[in-house]
Amino acid sequence: MEYIEKNELGIISRIIYMIHTMEDLDEMRLAFLKLLQVLIPYGIATFVLSSNTGEYKLERPVTVNGGDVEILSNYLERFKHDDYSRWIFFAKESMTYRETDLLSEETRTNTKFFKEVYSGANIHYSAQISLAHREEFLGVVSIYRMKGTPDFSDKEMYMLDQLKNHLSFRLYKEIEKNYGEGMAASVEMLAAEYGLTHRENEILKLLLAEVPTEEIIEKLCISLHTLKKHKSNLYKKLHISGKWELYKLLHSCKFF
Repeated sequence: MEYIEKNELGIISRIIYMIHTMEDLDEMRLAFLKLLQVLIPYGIATFVLSSNTGEYKLERPVTVNGGDVEILSNYLERFKHDDYSRWIFFAKESMTYRETDLLSEETRTNTKFFKEVYSGANIHYSAQISLAHREEFLGVVSIYRMKGTPDFSDKEMYMLDQLKNHLSFRLYKEIEKNYGEGMAASVEMLAAEYGLTHRENEILKLLLAEVPTEEIIEKLCISLHTLKKHKSNLYKKLHISGKWELYKLLHSCKFF
């Protein structure tokens, strides 16, 4: 891999600082895409968030050189089931990848998704950051290069990879910030509504407080197996599969 030059390291540092310090999330996402283009040239870029419903659905797109975001969102929604990289979003861990890493050129260019989505927009190559934190899928950054331009290099993918954990952490903290106020009272109401046991209520509070697994085990004097069993029963009672869905449940039920 090529040596990362001093000016490139400087841009990476600026991007990381911006990710963690820009207060408005949408403004940060747009600024991120624009500064990223200086580091890794591209033709079109999008940054979309998970809908937080437990389904494969993306929302709130911001874009650079991609036209009207509503049109883009609706257009991609039509083809989501044909997207050959869709499985990545269920991996529940942050990844950076080129589409050419997933499929051969011949196979990729003959898919319905490539022919109807990429060819229509004169796109030929793409690279993505699938964003996740604590096994919660959070969103996707996609950058595209047009027909006649080269694929993304190993060096460019390495630089992109340096940003994934910072973006994932910022998105996750945004969730905590949005749902943090009044959480304690909301948890008590949730426990009463769904008939949680005292132990399940304790575990729920500790999970929401981001207490590490090892500390929960020590604090409650239980085994890892017992904790997993309580957590499984808790999620089953609430009809959810993960913490982000828990936040969504609290919000939708208007407990706070």
